[in-house]
This record gives sequence, structure tokens and C-alpha cells, in this order.
Amino acid sequence: MRLSVAMCTCNGEAYIREQLSSFLAQTRLPDELVVCDDASTDATVSILQSFKETAPFPVQIFVNESNLRVCKNFEKAIFNCTGDIIALSDQDDIWLPEKLATLLDAFEKNPQCGYIFSNADLIDERGKYIGRDLWQSIGFDKRKQERYSTGDQLAVMLHWFTLPYGMTMAFRASLKPKLGAFECRFPLAALHDTWISLFLTAIGAYGVALPSSLVKYRQHPAQLASGGRPLGFMELVMIRRSDMAGPYNHFAEFLESLTQRLLELDPSSEIGLRARKLFTEKAVHVRSRIRANSCHGFKRFKIIFFEALSGRYRTYSRSFKSILKDLISK
Repeated sequence: MRLSVAMCTCNGEAYIREQLSSFLAQTRLPDELVVCDDASTDATVSILQSFKETAPFPVQIFVNESNLRVCKNFEKAIFNCTGDIIALSDQDDIWLPEKLATLLDAFEKNPQCGYIFSNADLIDERGKYIGRDLWQSIGFDKRKQERYSTGDQLAVMLHWFTLPYGMTMAFRASLKPKLGAFECRFPLAALHDTWISLFLTAIGAYGVALPSSLVKYRQHPAQLASGGRPLGFMELVMIRRSDMAGPYNHFAEFLESLTQRLLELDPSSEIGLRARKLFTEKAVHVRSRIRANSCHGFKRFKIIFFEALSGRYRTYSRSFKSILKDLISK
């Protein structure tokens, strides 16, 4: 199988050289690297051009005239890839040498799967291991791994939608036409990796979770999403007290876009019908939490009480933790 790497960059000169070097150190080199730069104003593009001149595999570089933002930029990179397998890459991590070989081996052993993702070791700005891995940080423990691997994947993901992370992920290029345009315009709500993994799972192209760490996932202040930075007590309190209506509403819209895409793809599919039902119920739950967060006193308590009675807090959120969060939110 031919393997493409879809990489997105934007003002990444601080760390991109290490990421590019880790491509060269792969025991199985990629067949091509496709980079979409999102209107960088630093030396990122010149670093990429220098890399292209000496890389032992083809490198395509697309430079956006205006900022597309991360989701649409990844969409552009992905749809310019020509390989059978597409591995996603951020600009600030470091891939372990066996990453691509391990992913390809897993695809060969799981011919019906749609995508594969792995764990990752967390490193600091200087590249030093900080003592834990990504799955530990997001709470994807052995029990949840077992549920994901042997149970209802889509239900697990809607309960725990922070997985998989894009820089650990690869998927089959034959599924690109079904993915369509990525409707993830709101970075605080969901990104390209959430769109790809939820959609592919929803059409029966199941995922495979590899517990081995294949990426050094860098934690630094400038990154868009962080799966591993520990939060202090006051930071946690402020998040609980912050106005979450915007991100919640955007995620509900994201789920509704997924539902519409499934309907357009195959309205009669039994798998798609069940997925649309799950997406719709999750969106209803999210909007109920929006209403609760916009109210005070007894009215808020009433909304939360009936939502808890419906069972959706248990099915689509983190049960009592989410209830408590909604009770004390701003």
C-alpha cells in the first residue's frame, strides 16, 4: 500500500524541523508528503522548501493566500494526497521511527477497518518526557479501551469524543469521497480528526486503537488543542465557571452536520440510521445543557433533573461530573 502523510503548518518554525527529521527516521518511509501551509508569516515555508530539495520522497507544498484554519486546511491536504493510506501530521510533534510501519501492519491485519490511531507520549516544549501518556491524560483507560474495541464504538466515542487525536491517526484513502467536506468550523467544538473518526465509525468503517505510543506529543502554550497539560485547581474552577454556551452550540451544529451528511450519503442504510439517531440524541443532550447553563436557580435545576432522568447524562456525558459542572457553571 502507498502511504501519504498529510501535514498542516502555520507559523511552525519553532518545532517543525524536528517533525520533518522524524519523517526521515521512519523505518518505513512515506511515499509522499503533502503539506498545506496556512499563510505562515515566519520561516515555516522556507524550511519546508529546503526539506523538499533533499527529501528521499516526493513533497508537495501548498501555501494558502489566506488563513483557512486547521480543519479546512487539513481537508485540503488530505484531498491532495494520492496514497492508499493517509497519516495525519501536526507541525510540532515527533514521530517515533516505527510509527508508519506499525500503522501499515495494523491495516494489513485489519482489512475491514477504516482508520487506526495510537497512544502518544507527552513531551514538554524542550522535548522532554513529562511522565505520562496521552491516554492516561484523557482517561482512556483499559476499561474504556476494551469497550471501544469490542463494544459499540460509536456510543463510546459520543460518550468520550476526545479520541482519537489526529497526529496519531491514519485512515484509508478510499473513504475520502464519502467523507465529503469537513463541517468543523469551530475549533473549540470539534476538529478534522473528530469529523473523520465519527463519520467513518458511523458508516461501519470501524477504528482500531493501538495502545503503543507512536508519537511524542508536544505540550506547549501555542498549540490549538492540548490533551495532556495538567490544569491547576483554579484553572479547573474557572473552566467550570466559564460560559460554555458557544462551544456547546457549535458542537451540536457539528453533530447535526454529520447527521445531514449521513442522510445524503445513504438514507436507507441501517447502520447510518442508527448513527443518525445517536448523533441526534447527543445533539439534544448538548442543547439541553446549553439551556441549563443559560438559566439560574430552580429552572436550571429542573432542566438538569429531567435531562438526568432521561439517562442522557450517563450515555452522552460523564454522568455526575457533568451534572455537577452544569450546576455550578456561570
